[in-house]
Amino acid sequence: MNAPAPLEPDVLAFLRELEIHDPDPNDPLHLRIVGSLRRTRGMERGERLAALQWVFIAFAEEISDEAADAESEFPKVVALRKIELGEAAHEARAKHQQLRNAEIVKARDAGEKNAEVAAMRADLVREVREAGREATAAELRAKEVEADDQVIDARRRWKILDAQAGIARSKMWSIKEEIKVWSSLNANRRAADQLHARQGV
Repeated sequence: MNAPAPLEPDVLAFLRELEIHDPDPNDPLHLRIVGSLRRTRGMERGERLAALQWVFIAFAEEISDEAADAESEFPKVVALRKIELGEAAHEARAKHQQLRNAEIVKARDAGEKNAEVAAMRADLVREVREAGREATAAELRAKEVEADDQVIDARRRWKILDAQAGIARSKMWSIKEEIKVWSSLNANRRAADQLHARQGV
């Protein structure tokens, strides 16, 4: 894969104005901004700002849709993981109980008449202890589903997309205000030029 073409000085300067000091060639928004700045090279500042505004509008709409989808998907992930973790905990506890019961039977077959002693001996068997720890850990995971990696990832994706949409909207409004300022200054400059032309200055 070819390396991306180096950015032109004027494009880099405009990116810095947008507080993008280290443009990422893998960031879709950065790529769109660079593409817009390259397409509008040689145009007046207001025209370049207007083109950029549409870049941010389109991006904000797309990311807002993705954020909304991620938000609606999050409770589904939580519900599914509750079921999956609950089933895993149930299976782990059943396995532990099965191993424990088998060891109790062994102890009774070996001549242990006291049921409590047979159960205590079963609990000392390494495989039973390990299965018990695994079952307890699985039950804890089922109770604390919000700490599950898949749930955390789903929440993080939602929040990141929501934040990106907010940043894009903020930048969009900032550019809109800058366009107003530029238009006003440009209008004043044209009016001054016309006045000077009439006066022969």
